[in-house]
Amino acid sequence: MAEVGSVYDTVPAPRTPADIMPGSDERDHRASGPTARNKWLVASVVKTAASVVKQIFDEADRRDPRHQRTWVALVDGNNHQLDLIRAEARARQIRVPIVIDFIHVLCRIPHKTCYADSGIMPSRYSYSFENAL
Repeated sequence: MAEVGSVYDTVPAPRTPADIMPGSDERDHRASGPTARNKWLVASVVKTAASVVKQIFDEADRRDPRHQRTWVALVDGNNHQLDLIRAEARARQIRVPIVIDFIHVLCRIPHKTCYADSGIMPSRYSYSFENAL
């Protein structure tokens, strides 16, 4: 499986649930999300997840060696990734809040209309998004 990671700079952009997943009548009024700057990316189909997570932390350490900035990890909810991030943060003695991407989690929630009649995946996503908030 491919392992992908990124390090970038951004300014927090507070938003509401409706800003992130707006209804059709809210799309014109949603707040903008954060803008990534100074992006760095690592990806591998050969290296282990632990190796990629270490590379990510190495790059963050290079940018902020005294750990003065806020570091945040955004993940899709994979427990193995969470364990690796926590271990790497502990080893470096830095607090790293973990944000789990709600959209990824939401798409994994089983429900009665999953693969409804036609068996086509979009019904699952449609149901999930409509009922998420």
